[in-house]
Amino acid sequence: MIFDINKGSVMKSRICFSVSRKNIFAVIVALCLAFSVWAASPESVLAASEQSENKTVPTGAILITNDNILTIDWTQTGAYYALNEDIYLTDEWIPIDNFAGSTFDGQGHSINNLYVLERSDREYAGLFGSIYGNDVKIKDVGINIGRQGVSATSSFFSYAGGLIGACENAVYLTIENCYVTGNVSVSSFFSFTGGLIGACNYSTTLAIKNCYASGNVDASAYYSAIGGLIGFCDGDTLTIENCYSTCNVDTTDDPATAGGLIGECLGNDTTVENCYASGNINAPYSYFTGGLIGYNGGNAIIVNCYRLSTQIITGRSFDESGKPLMPSQMVVSSNFIGWDFDLVWGYKDGVNDGYPILRTFFSVEPTTTIAITSIATGNKQANLNFPIKSANGKGYTVYISETGAVEKFKQYDNVNYNSKGVHIKGLANGNKYRAYVEYNDGNGNITVSSIVDFTLQ
Repeated sequence: MIFDINKGSVMKSRICFSVSRKNIFAVIVALCLAFSVWAASPESVLAASEQSENKTVPTGAILITNDNILTIDWTQTGAYYALNEDIYLTDEWIPIDNFAGSTFDGQGHSINNLYVLERSDREYAGLFGSIYGNDVKIKDVGINIGRQGVSATSSFFSYAGGLIGACENAVYLTIENCYVTGNVSVSSFFSFTGGLIGACNYSTTLAIKNCYASGNVDASAYYSAIGGLIGFCDGDTLTIENCYSTCNVDTTDDPATAGGLIGECLGNDTTVENCYASGNINAPYSYFTGGLIGYNGGNAIIVNCYRLSTQIITGRSFDESGKPLMPSQMVVSSNFIGWDFDLVWGYKDGVNDGYPILRTFFSVEPTTTIAITSIATGNKQANLNFPIKSANGKGYTVYISETGAVEKFKQYDNVNYNSKGVHIKGLANGNKYRAYVEYNDGNGNITVSSIVDFTLQ
């Protein structure tokens, strides 16, 4: 949205982010570390099975420890920074505003008791206050915010996120396998607030994958873009995949845009895929509110995304993005069409209200699935081979999506079952397809296959 301050009007469009950078100063003594890690924190940043694969860093990497993290030089161009152990902070964190490295690799470690106190004219708050103009990859790190929270405030623009306050003008920014737990807040004239990232602006390519945020996100301003994961996003090509937020979002600003996952999305080429939000959204004066996305001004492609149907949402209008699922549906993997519950998603007793979690962060028992062993294609047909329980196909259903701008899996009935699997007929030569198989044993037990891709020549 563009704000014409001289005329006092609000117009739907892009937000201008022409702001000056200010140095953040002062460190004060924090309180007890015992409250720094939320109960919902994962067992480790990476599940044990993955940690061994993420322990190798390049020769010459700058290793970060509890002893040196406060004195690290973040301005070394192209440097590879890596956590060498879990970090336990005792002082207020000074956000990194001048990061010049190519990579920040958490190596499966976490940063604990990270807090940034509200100060006058602190525009950017997070582990990284801002990332500007560099090609950067951030991966495999968890941020457990201390009970004081992460806060930003200024007289004009402010940005806050547990991981990044704002990323601007990055040519290529990748964020993978990261999480944030805790409270994030902003108070200013224009505010951009998210559990993971406050704002992503004018990045040529931005990819966020396998990330989540939990806690509370709050904003107090003349205008707010606020979301459980990301407050505001814009750019040429943006992809958000396999992410979720359980954050509660709260703002009484008028106007505002507020969403369970993303507050405001203006990217012209944006895809949000395999994501969900379950937190409440309290934004009574928001012109754009949604359980998943508050304002989808760039017509982002929403693929296989969901929101909790019992979210408490207040606002003046409601965006319907994301299929609503009841709590009883959230705990059944087959309701998440196209999701990979073999390698990416899973469930764990007593964690996240029983809703899907990312296997990256938790040790999860393998999900029983249908194993498609081979695929054979022919003239307008395909065979998916798998160990079938009944050659007549009783209990089996095939779902197919023709690959396109938006994938919509639909039950496909032009099939025959045999002792090797399923024969799919009536397809179009030259087309690309995605498919999966579901089996219901009649006793309420449902198993699904992974999604497979095939092309008919």
